[in-house]
Parts: sequence; structure tokens; C-alpha cells
Amino acid sequence: MPEIVLAKIFSYINELKKLGTIETEIYDTEVVDRMEKCIVKNRDGLTISTAEQKKNLLKYYRNDQSTSYVIYYDAKTMLPLLAVTDEGFISGWDSADNPGIYDKDFNRVTDNDLFRIKQGTVYYKWSRTVKRKVGDDDGILGKTFVIDAETFPDTYKIVGETYIREQKTGKDQRYQFTIHRAQVSSDTSITLEADGDPTTFEMKIDVLTPPNDIQMELK
Repeated sequence: MPEIVLAKIFSYINELKKLGTIETEIYDTEVVDRMEKCIVKNRDGLTISTAEQKKNLLKYYRNDQSTSYVIYYDAKTMLPLLAVTDEGFISGWDSADNPGIYDKDFNRVTDNDLFRIKQGTVYYKWSRTVKRKVGDDDGILGKTFVIDAETFPDTYKIVGETYIREQKTGKDQRYQFTIHRAQVSSDTSITLEADGDPTTFEMKIDVLTPPNDIQMELK
């Protein structure tokens, strides 16, 4: 390459250095979706914006995973909660930035699109939480613990609570028990359900001797 061309290139590089640099950071994101059954406990009720509901519904149907948002649902119909009156007024459906209440002919009635559900009302809240994951140890949204075919035969530390009845007094005393090294039997099955009555299960374990020779502790 001719020397004059090299000199020209280096001059451009020097000029670019004077401009400085722009640093950008790229993060993975964690997305957690939840559906919770709730009841209004506040005496003043729960205030909901239909315009906000509309905006969040659009995010939901577009599967927006860039922001966190909440959608409220009617517990009886499982439809999104919107401001609809006996006269057919619908709120917030012209623009999320220009909310208001409109009649059935979409004539603007009032500027306020907020409505309130009263104390004691049961509703469902669907929420999406989005968080930037800075590092592998970043677990603010929670962590996943997996027992698969490779890890299940391994040994685990088991901590639980129980009651022991004192023979002399007949009173129950609360204890915490710790098994430092236990191997869970492969025929153990646990039923997990989102609602309903609590279920009982049996878990057969082999208590092994840990390095400290203490097989079980009661505190």
C-alpha cells in the first residue's frame, strides 16, 4: 500500500479517536408470567384504567417481552376488566394516550377512564415481569431447581419440622429435624396442584453417614 494512503488512514483514525466511543451493553432477559387469584382488600376498592388495560392487552397479543405489565380479569367471565355501564359506555378505546369514556356511538362523554371495583371483589391478575439478567448468578426473579434422571439418585440434605410429645407432661414440643445426607428412593411420587386441599405423600429415604458422622439432628 502506498505510504501516502497509510498516512491518510492514520489521520482518519486519529480524528475518530477524538470523537470518543459509545459503549453498549447487551443483556439476556428473564420473563416470568403469573396468573393469581386475588380479592380486593382495600376499603376504597381497586382503581383500574381501561386505557391501560387496552395498552397491556395489545402487548399481550403481540407477546411483548420487553416490558413488565399487568392485566386484570373478571373472575366470573375470565374477560379483561373494562369500564362498561348499563348505558353501554366503554372507556379508553380511542387512544391509550387520550383516554376517556365514550357511549355506544363512540361519542366522548368524559375525560376520565378510571373505574373502581369494590372491596371484597374476587378478580384474577395476570402479570408479566421482565428483568435484565446481568450475570449467571443473577436470580432476583427466582431460580429453577431441577431433579432429572442424572441428579435424582444423588444425596440431599433434608430439613423439616415435626412435633414430639413429652411423655411426662403430655405436651407437644416443636422440633426442627435435619438429615445431613439422605438418598431418596426412586419410587417416590409427589402430587403438585395449584388449588384444592393439601395432599400427603410418602418419601422413602436411606439415611447415610456424612463426613461429620452426624446422621440426624433435632433442634
